Amino acid sequence: MNETLLKIRAEMKKKRPSFVRSEGNSKNTRRTNDSWRKPKGRDNKLRRRVNGEGVVSKGYSVPPAVRGLHACGLNDIVVSNINDIQKLNSKTDAARISATVGIKKKITLLAEATKLKIKVLNPLYKKKKKEIKEKTIKETKLTKKDTVKDKKTTVKTEDTKEKTKKASKKTAETKT
Repeated sequence: MNETLLKIRAEMKKKRPSFVRSEGNSKNTRRTNDSWRKPKGRDNKLRRRVNGEGVVSKGYSVPPAVRGLHACGLNDIVVSNINDIQKLNSKTDAARISATVGIKKKITLLAEATKLKIKVLNPLYKKKKKEIKEKTIKETKLTKKDTVKDKKTTVKTEDTKEKTKKASKKTAETKT
């Protein structure tokens, strides 16, 4: 049922006019934004609904069952930590990760969401995903190289210790 209502909402959105603020030839057009404000002037044509001008009214609203839902038909809920994700219902809710969350925490939140089968509306971008994969690959390579270097240095230090022992024995023999 929601799917049909979502389709109806999409069709209504196409027909809905863009409600912008009526300023006319005012000098204030540069200073004001275009968001809708109710016309209150005595002679305002929009207020009087002259010439078929579009005014915000109840007739343009969408069905109450789908009002406020995301385009996919789920409730859009902002999440900033793992506890918030665990409270969501995967059938009715979708997560939107807060903009203030950093990448490390975002990765853990995405992992938790995939585990709980919750849709995330703003996952990492493909470019970011590539960068993160490359970083992890580089880090793993570095750690492997470091371990190899550590093994080599331990071998070298053992060899030098043996050489110093032999050299000290030789010097001791030559002195006697």
